[in-house]
Amino acid sequence: FFTEKISNTLKIGQYIYNKTDEKISFFDKDFENFDDKLKSKLRLYNFDEKISKSSSLKIRVMKNVKLHGENKHFYACAQDGSYFDEENSARLAKSTRITYFKKTIKKINRAIILPIPHAPSNYYHSLSEMVYGLHLINRFDSNLPIIYSQDKFGLLQEVADRMSIDPSRFYSIDQVSDSIIENAFSIISGHFYWDTNFFKFFRSLVKDKTETSRKVYVSRKKSSRSLKNESNIENILSSNGFDIIYSEELSIKEQIELFASVDILISSHGAGLSNIAFMKKGTSLIEIFEDQSIVTHFYFRSRHNDMNYVPIFAKNKNLDISDLLAAIEHLSINQGTQH
Repeated sequence: FFTEKISNTLKIGQYIYNKTDEKISFFDKDFENFDDKLKSKLRLYNFDEKISKSSSLKIRVMKNVKLHGENKHFYACAQDGSYFDEENSARLAKSTRITYFKKTIKKINRAIILPIPHAPSNYYHSLSEMVYGLHLINRFDSNLPIIYSQDKFGLLQEVADRMSIDPSRFYSIDQVSDSIIENAFSIISGHFYWDTNFFKFFRSLVKDKTETSRKVYVSRKKSSRSLKNESNIENILSSNGFDIIYSEELSIKEQIELFASVDILISSHGAGLSNIAFMKKGTSLIEIFEDQSIVTHFYFRSRHNDMNYVPIFAKNKNLDISDLLAAIEHLSINQGTQH
């Protein structure tokens, strides 16, 4: 279904392609050379859970759709005044189902609705939900309007340019909140833990695919969430051949090209790690956790890109330098990564 053009005459309903496969755990293989203490800790946080290697693609065909964005936390979509599209609404709209529809003044015959991010102001949700919706755009007629919630980070603009999508096709929900869409194709967000198609799409956006072996540390020195010994970490890593970067100083274009060139990435857990979507297959990630933020999210996502993954842990906002150097050495010895 999703390998061909999507017909304008589809009946109302949800269409699913490529149902999820059997779930498996990567844990034993990925952590076989780590000590038992670390493995026990990771099991405690469910790193040994099974995940699907692939996930479903879904669109919903809807009639007489209204959208609202009176409040950026309540983006929502409803059909025929009764059906609330929970899958394609923001977090607070899902939990409360409050809608603020304007009086209908205009009509739009047909349009594509990109996934409404669960949290529209969050970088991860904007990238992996709303922007990933564009991977199906070429399956629709090239003249259909494309409706989105908000593009706080300029992601949509940059990706659309790389895909040569006419910018005049894009309309924010605010621009069409006084309209009714008579025939809408609502793209549903991809799986929370991504899949191989996710990485293929974002890698396809990289213009310069020159093979590099860049080593990068994403510092939070200029952030309110920096580690107490951030300066020391920067000095040690710089002396070990790592480039020190500050994501907040980079444009979206610069971030895409940077992460596409990285061979080894060291970064604290956070939404900015969504940029691993642009990294080459088989590259390496060292993820720094603090006790209150140990989660499986980017470990599971990295499985779909065959990445070498090592977690390390800061205590009281201090990272033991010996743990950091041991993680780099682990990559060198056990995954054959050069440093």
